[in-house]
Amino acid sequence: MEGDEGGLTLELVFKAAGIMGVGGGLLGIAMPDMWADNVGWVMTEELENLSMWIGFWFIMFGLLMWNLPSLAADNLSTWGKYAAGFFVIALALNIYEIASGVHEWDQTLLNTVPNVIFAALFYMKSQ
Repeated sequence: MEGDEGGLTLELVFKAAGIMGVGGGLLGIAMPDMWADNVGWVMTEELENLSMWIGFWFIMFGLLMWNLPSLAADNLSTWGKYAAGFFVIALALNIYEIASGVHEWDQTLLNTVPNVIFAALFYMKSQ
């Protein structure tokens, strides 16, 4: 974006979100016990299978986010606003989980903090 030649650009925010998505996906596939422990769940065979499928979708999400700057071309700021909205929805779900007692604050910290950061960065950099 103009004026961001030396700093954080919207393209870099998309790349960072892509890395986070792929990393989360690999965690879900390669280390499902760690994935479940993060939110206090007991690993079962069914949950392990779910973890692998969620991991697969996170990897797909990450690869899409990584490549979106080249795919969106002149419409990147529009996609940045969509991405901000997606992260706000994820943040709202985190807040709901905490408020309803589904999870404790420390169990959602690993998800909540990146959702706040990415929602803010996508919003600011897409303006």
